[in-house]
Amino acid sequence: MDNMKITITFILSLLFFSFISEPIPSYPNNNQALLWKVKHPNNSSPSYIFGTMHLIEKEYFFYPKQLKRLIQKAPTLILELEKTPESKDILKHTQLKEGNFFDFFNTEQTDSILEWAKNKLNMERQVFRSVFYHTKPFVLSQLAMQSLFIGKTESYEQKIYQYAKEKNKQIIGLETIDFQLSLMDELPQKDQAKMVMDIINKEQQIKNDLKKLQKLYKAQKIDSLNIELKEEISPNSNFEDLFITNRNNNWIPILETAFQKSSCFVAVGAGHVGGPKGLLRLLEKKGYELTPIYLNNK
Repeated sequence: MDNMKITITFILSLLFFSFISEPIPSYPNNNQALLWKVKHPNNSSPSYIFGTMHLIEKEYFFYPKQLKRLIQKAPTLILELEKTPESKDILKHTQLKEGNFFDFFNTEQTDSILEWAKNKLNMERQVFRSVFYHTKPFVLSQLAMQSLFIGKTESYEQKIYQYAKEKNKQIIGLETIDFQLSLMDELPQKDQAKMVMDIINKEQQIKNDLKKLQKLYKAQKIDSLNIELKEEISPNSNFEDLFITNRNNNWIPILETAFQKSSCFVAVGAGHVGGPKGLLRLLEKKGYELTPIYLNNK
């Protein structure tokens, strides 16, 4: 299992109507789009699904009027989480209940981490030991991962949360922050450790992968993005089932119930949308008609 690619997948996966007056352009390649109209014959109005990157460099972030209009018109917004998580809700899942951070690593790995922390975080060894002693490894994974993004970053979910708050719009959350953060505990300790070490030791390669993923995203190539995210995950690992497939299956009944009540705008990580086990294919099997929508980036 390539934990470096898995780490990117985890970050991207956790960490975003018929009354429009003008016609919506179709995407030239029917298998590629970030935004999709989904409609069941038994429902009076369509809903929309948009694949996000939870954290993206400003260079690749686009939020066109076409997308804003759909969000504004939607009676119901559906995101992975109902609200921006509070620090206290996150903090309780970052602390180990037993043992310590360094139990996950051998002596050589620990030395590499401490040296990296000194160079990248400006933290002396004893300070790092004190700060991270009771912390789960995924905290350092995310901290290290976020440091690899170049320049300013944006968040689609944050944009949508901000708009919903300003307009008092209702948001339906597909999951709780407690559930999302508990997923990392399901990974074996050796995989959690390797995730940290890969980010520390393969910084340039990860930066290159991130750049490639963000370029695919801005090109609105949802299936290509899905393939790139999953191509190096071992078929013998349970990572895809744990972080992607099972969650997609859990979301479908929630989405169908909401779609039956009103038009909805759904924004979830792009890794959940495309691919043979993605939301689009699952909805298609339920009888929904899928229409790709090309965003003109204006």
